[in-house]
Amino acid sequence: MKIVDVICSKGRTGFYFDDQRAIKRNAVPDGATYKGDPVTD
Repeated sequence: MKIVDVICSKGRTGFYFDDQRAIKRNAVPDGATYKGDPVTD
C-alpha cells in the first residue's frame, strides 16, 4: 500500500458516553448533555 494523499481537518466530533441509567430515570436533557448527577459508576 502506498499513501498518495492526506487530508487533515479540525476535529468536530468525539465519543460521548451517555449515562444510560440516568437517562432511563428521566434525566433532563440540556443540549448535548443532561442535567443532574451521574448515576452509573
